[in-house]
Amino acid sequence: MVEVFTILAIILGPILAIQVEKLLEKKRQEKERRLGIFKVLMVTRGSVLSQAHVQALNSIDIEFNSDNEKDKNVRNAWKAYLDELNHFPNDGSEEDKKRWNERVNGLLVELLMVMSVAVGYDFDKTYINRTAYVPQKYGETDIELDVIRKAFVQVLVGKASIPIRVVQPEGLQFTSSANSE
Repeated sequence: MVEVFTILAIILGPILAIQVEKLLEKKRQEKERRLGIFKVLMVTRGSVLSQAHVQALNSIDIEFNSDNEKDKNVRNAWKAYLDELNHFPNDGSEEDKKRWNERVNGLLVELLMVMSVAVGYDFDKTYINRTAYVPQKYGETDIELDVIRKAFVQVLVGKASIPIRVVQPEGLQFTSSANSE
């Protein structure tokens, strides 16, 4: 009987070891993907319109999909944030837009705080909200590019034209070719 158990152990031992290793590798990869999403969101929290930020947000439902309480908290915070993002007051006053922006920022901070707990960090709201570095020039550049894009679209759709003004540089005189003969 001992020989049977020995033979079974010799046969099943490596198979079980491989299965355990596969399970551990799967868990490690899952943790890395979740941590990757969190890192991207933390790094881009000052530039929420960046493509990387948006892609990371849209990956939350895929990677934080277990039934554990931490993942449920992440998904609930994401749903609240997404819901507010989809209710921008287009026809609202500047004050309405300012209040919306404050709510959105608060919900992003809440999402990042809950997510930090789910991936093993313990950041508080103040830390998440106050430690992002975003140079003022980035905001100015974004505004300028937006103005240029909108103006260019107006030209392309025929609602505006590009003004042209001919200026003669000082000190230069032009003569017509008819006078030079």
